[in-house]
Amino acid sequence: MSVRRVSVIVGYSVRENGSPTLTRHIALPSLRTLPNDKSGTLIYVFADDASPRFFVNGKLAGKEVVTRIHHLGLMTIDTIFGNYREVGLRRTIFSSTENPLVMRNTLLRTARPKQSLSKSKILKKLSVQVLPAASVGVYVISSEVLLPHTKRINPGDTADFALAFAGREAGTGPLRIDPAAEERVAKGTCR
Repeated sequence: MSVRRVSVIVGYSVRENGSPTLTRHIALPSLRTLPNDKSGTLIYVFADDASPRFFVNGKLAGKEVVTRIHHLGLMTIDTIFGNYREVGLRRTIFSSTENPLVMRNTLLRTARPKQSLSKSKILKKLSVQVLPAASVGVYVISSEVLLPHTKRINPGDTADFALAFAGREAGTGPLRIDPAAEERVAKGTCR
């Protein structure tokens, strides 16, 4: 998936036990490791460990199983997890059309109508500073849950959150991101 300020190659597979693996190779052409050289585009690989972990009732959620993967400009991965498959998860991955970032919007829902979860906790932030070989500048590459929170999910309820994989120059402030607006724009450009 490529747009003006970012390109991403999402590597994905399903393990023998049904669980997903995801890697994101993100290229940020506006962040150069070599001055005035297109081959100097900053590329960073986010592996599975850059994603948040899910906790249900204070415990790490159980086995996750992929139920569907769909591509239509945006990548959507549906899974069910928990020891009793009590939680459904939909990941939507896409490149931002305006910012140097890749978004992953996630919808968490109870999969069983009679199942109630006391809490679902999502917290994660990873930040790396990159100093290119040439003196072009220092960059911050990050994977961050936007507005991390804990929410009680009752039968039929949903909770959503967004994960941003971004790059910026170290001296600039964090990006202002509206996850729902980013997804609406991305869906509009795919049609």
